[in-house]
Amino acid sequence: MYTIGNLFPRLCDPDFLDECANLATSGKKRRPDVAWFLFRREEELLHTQAQLADGTWLPADFEPRWLRDPKPRVIARAPVSDRVVHTALVKLMEPVLIRPLTDDCYACRPGMGTHRAVLRLMSLMQRHRFALHLPT
Repeated sequence: MYTIGNLFPRLCDPDFLDECANLATSGKKRRPDVAWFLFRREEELLHTQAQLADGTWLPADFEPRWLRDPKPRVIARAPVSDRVVHTALVKLMEPVLIRPLTDDCYACRPGMGTHRAVLRLMSLMQRHRFALHLPT
């Protein structure tokens, strides 16, 4: 089994979960589910931390919601406590997963979006006349 650092104890750290709760609820404090989570914040975080520590945490079911902006579609929303755990996992794992990527990998990376990829492509096209397209 391959492990990196001491990530699990950090995931179970109450202060780290509190920081992740701030990130997960940022800009959403008026939503009823987020407001209820924040009202019971300490109890919810202690419960989540205890479940993570003893290995009994399981993600809850997603709640389907219908949206109509600009077209009708269904989205699935996780409960707020699960979103806190998701945020914590991303915050812990992102540096580990991004480290081996090349500088020209733009998918789902902070600060590396479509616009930056297009700018990089344009700079490469100015330096090189030909390109080789390989099938995937």
